[in-house]
Amino acid sequence: LSPFWDVLLRTAKLEMVDLDEAGHEDIVAAAPVEQSNLVELVWREHLPLGMNLLLNDESGQLKVVDFPRGSQARTVCEAKNLSPDGFKGATIVAVNGIRYQNDDDLFEALKDPARPKTIQFELADTEAAERVRKFVEESENMGKPKVPLKDILKREFKCRQVTFTEPTDLGIEFANS
Repeated sequence: LSPFWDVLLRTAKLEMVDLDEAGHEDIVAAAPVEQSNLVELVWREHLPLGMNLLLNDESGQLKVVDFPRGSQARTVCEAKNLSPDGFKGATIVAVNGIRYQNDDDLFEALKDPARPKTIQFELADTEAAERVRKFVEESENMGKPKVPLKDILKREFKCRQVTFTEPTDLGIEFANS
C-alpha cells in the first residue's frame, strides 16, 4: 500500500501526523480461527441441482435430506473431496451470495435455472441430521398401509352371479384407449 498512502490520506483529509503509531500493547498474538461449518458448492451444469430437500422442517428453514446417487449435487460434492452424506440435515443459507429473508425467496432462487449457481450450506451436527432423517422416515411411513404385505396377499376373492331382471343402466362406461 505504500505507493498509495498519499492518495489515501488526501481522500480521508488526513496528514501523516494524524495517524497513531501501533505500540507493543496494540499488537497481539494471532488467535486461531474457529472451525466454520459453512460450505459453499458451485453448480455449473445446466442440469437439475439434484438435492432432496425438506421444505416443512419445524425450524422453518430449507434442509437437505440427501444428494441422490448420480445427481449433480453428489458430483459437485465429490469434486471438492467432500462426503455427500455430510450434507444430510444441512441448512441452505444463501444462494449466489444472497441470504434471503424468507424461504420462499430462497426456494425461488434455487429453482432459477441460471448457472453457475453457488449454494452455501450450514452443515448440521449429528443430532440435527438424525432428527431430519427420522422426520423424513416418519413422513414416508405415513403413506404406507398399516396392514403388513403378507396379510394383503392372503385376501380371498369370490365371484357372485347376479341376474338383472329389468333393463337398467349399470353406471359403467367403457372407453377406447
